[in-house]
Amino acid sequence: MGIIRLIYENISKKPKNKKAIAYIEKQESNSNISECYKPAFIQMMERHNEKVIEELEALIDVNMPAQILDVTGGRGQNLSILKKQYSDADYTLIERNEENIIYAKAILGEEVTYINRSSLQYLQVCLPDTFDIILCMWPNKATVLDALIEECTRVLKPQGKLLIITSLRDTLPEIANIYHKLFVKYNNKVNVVKLVNGLPTDIKKLNKKCEKMKLKTHVCKEIRHISGFASAKVLVSWILQSGVMTDYEAILSLRDKKVRDDMIAMLEEKQINWVTQRFIYGIWEKN
Repeated sequence: MGIIRLIYENISKKPKNKKAIAYIEKQESNSNISECYKPAFIQMMERHNEKVIEELEALIDVNMPAQILDVTGGRGQNLSILKKQYSDADYTLIERNEENIIYAKAILGEEVTYINRSSLQYLQVCLPDTFDIILCMWPNKATVLDALIEECTRVLKPQGKLLIITSLRDTLPEIANIYHKLFVKYNNKVNVVKLVNGLPTDIKKLNKKCEKMKLKTHVCKEIRHISGFASAKVLVSWILQSGVMTDYEAILSLRDKKVRDDMIAMLEEKQINWVTQRFIYGIWEKN
């Protein structure tokens, strides 16, 4: 019981007091599960990606050549938006999942440079003042965002722009609270793993980090988006398919039928058939 108590205390019910709970040494991209998201959910993500890129276009001269880097490249969706307006730029896409790179090549073509490794691994070997624009869109929880911002700032040119969209650490609180109860009930099934959640706790923390790196804020907004589901059963199915709770799944898997049925029962008891996504998007400029 000592181990599960330690895990449970680290993921306290009080989000504002909880410390990082997930550090996954093998950094993986979450973009390979995008096709499993409910359409409304992925459409929401894409809509805000497009919105922040539109705001970027008001800050740059699209007729000037530039070096553009996407550190969370996925299947190339975000670079494809930029390429429509910024055709003379040189593009680099970082993506850990080889299948996603195949998809990205089909969208973006062979003229883009594709890097099959983690964002931090690539950034750490880049020369300073290399890129004019860096996209960091929806990094997963395994990514320590502070470290990523530091490296992105280092490789940005002066007046270069950094675009960030990130979930907050206490996003999807309805599901997290149910998981906390399941951790205690099924402590004998818990997989002890070394995990940490590298996402920011709130908009102030992200802005403070960017200010510390001497980045000028052009745009910074916190958004709350609620997605509804037909039933608790459909919601749990979505959790399994989408991979949005992979850090919790690493501790206690919903693929265990008894655990899954209990989560459904707990959600039904509390009449929860929705999730609340909390995230930040913004644009910062290197001084």
